[in-house]
Amino acid sequence: MTVFLLITVNVNLVVGAGRSAATAGAFMMSIDDELHLAIDRVSLALMAADSKEVDGTRIAPLSSESVRFQTALGMNDGNVVHGPLEDVRWRPTANDEGEIQWRENPGDALERAVIWSKHVPIAFEAEIPNNGTDDNHNNLDDEGGLAFTMLGRTISIHLTVAREDENGRELSRNKRSVITCRN
Repeated sequence: MTVFLLITVNVNLVVGAGRSAATAGAFMMSIDDELHLAIDRVSLALMAADSKEVDGTRIAPLSSESVRFQTALGMNDGNVVHGPLEDVRWRPTANDEGEIQWRENPGDALERAVIWSKHVPIAFEAEIPNNGTDDNHNNLDDEGGLAFTMLGRTISIHLTVAREDENGRELSRNKRSVITCRN
């Protein structure tokens, strides 16, 4: 009877540990999915931008949390025809968190807006906001959870996505994408 009880307890422990590991793995996968989807959307939008019509980005070690741009739709009588003004920005929500928002015709009566991610912290992973230093040693000072830098036609996008798990621990992932504007 004692042996049966020990085996039952061990089986329950193994099953519980396996279930916990599977839950943690699924949670991290959902963070990764949100991170990759958001950075892909931002990257694709900026790749189509006319580099002469990009505004708001800075040269490293400074960065910005928003970028405005227009895409070149084509030529008409030797002149470039641009699409509507667009922007991608970090917008604060609550508790040092924010979201990535894309807008077309920002501030206009015809403005359209879409949220691309809802779990972007105020600062990039391991960065302390507003202290004027590069805390995480990535050559950017005080970058936000969404940060843009630009040099020539090349834009670097830094993104952190963070969420609390069921135990209240904050888990985060970050990614950097470097794109070149098409025009």
